Amino acid sequence: MSLFDLLFLLVVLLSAVVLITAAVVAISGRGGSALRILRTWAAGAGVYLAIAWVSHAALPLKTFHLGDEQCEDDWCLSIDRVSRVAPDSYRVAFRMISHALRVDQRNRNGAELFLVGTDGRRYASTQTEGDVPIDVLLHPGETIAAERVFKVPAGLDARGVVFGSGHTWLPIIGREPFQKTMVVLN
Repeated sequence: MSLFDLLFLLVVLLSAVVLITAAVVAISGRGGSALRILRTWAAGAGVYLAIAWVSHAALPLKTFHLGDEQCEDDWCLSIDRVSRVAPDSYRVAFRMISHALRVDQRNRNGAELFLVGTDGRRYASTQTEGDVPIDVLLHPGETIAAERVFKVPAGLDARGVVFGSGHTWLPIIGREPFQKTMVVLN
C-alpha cells in the first residue's frame, strides 16, 4: 500500500465523518451550519481532485515492456505476446501471477486490458465465454495464462497495452485513472 493509498483512505474516512456530522447538525435544526459544513467539504473534495488531475498531467508515462510484471501488492500481470491475427484484430497473451506466500487473491478493482492503437485510443477486448476472467482466484504462487482478442479499425497498428479501469475508478493520486502506464510494443 502506497502513501497515496493511505491518503485516499484518510480522505474517505474524513469525508464520512464530515457528512455524518452535517446530517446530525441538519437534523438538529441548524440547517445553515450544515450547509457551511457541506460547502467546506465540497471545497476540500475539489482541491483533492484538482491535485489528482494536476499530478496526472505532470507525471510521465510509466512504460513496461513485454514480460515485465505490473504488480498490485502480490498480484501481478505480465503481457507476454501481442500479435496481429487479422487486418482488424490483435491477440494479447498474458499471465496473472500471485507472489503471495499464504493467501489466495484476485484482482478486485475491476481493471481489464485495453489495446492502445497508434491513434491513441483504447480498444476493449472482445471476450468470449471461454476466456479466463482477470479476477480469477489465484492460489499462493500460482500463475495462470490467458489471452484476449481486440478488434481495431482495419490496418491500425497497436502501440501498446494498458491494464486499467474502463469505467469505474477511484481518484487515488498516482493510480489508474491518474497513473499513466502502458506496456509498449517496440
